Amino acid sequence: MDIDLLEKLIIFQKNKNNFMEILSYFNSKIKYLIYKLKYPEAETDLIIFLYELITKINFDKFVSGADASMYIKRCLRNQAIRLSYKVNRDNNLLTFNCDDESLESFNENNSSNDYSDVFFNDLISSLKPRQKQIVYYKFYLQLSDIEIGKILKISRQSVNTAKRVSLNLLKTKLYMEG
Repeated sequence: MDIDLLEKLIIFQKNKNNFMEILSYFNSKIKYLIYKLKYPEAETDLIIFLYELITKINFDKFVSGADASMYIKRCLRNQAIRLSYKVNRDNNLLTFNCDDESLESFNENNSSNDYSDVFFNDLISSLKPRQKQIVYYKFYLQLSDIEIGKILKISRQSVNTAKRVSLNLLKTKLYMEG
């Protein structure tokens, strides 16, 4: 297997027609990394990385196929780690950027023609910042208490308590104005 793999890798670099044979050597490692990554395109990303990697490597520096195999498996693992960081970073940006942008536009008193938005902004302007966030997430974005707790890094019970206090303050404010 050792010499056979090294020979196959060298042959691949010359004519690029035996990739499936080489892929079979690393298939179990790729499947394991796919399981760990848990996102749909992981298999494709790792196979493309493997293809690009074995086209660039200088195999004259390896003594045996075992050395080349160990090096390629380590490169695949490192690529999986980079992919997981990228996917987690992108997920966090998608989850929290949308909320942050919404909150920024919510806190700015931009002139909106929609009466309900103006009324909502005016109504919660008297609340504390944390209470504003919770009311905004709960009634404007319609998130659950658990989701709000995860975003604000507080317990569900704290979210519920702050929501109740906020609603009582808003109710008294509406009665006084009404």
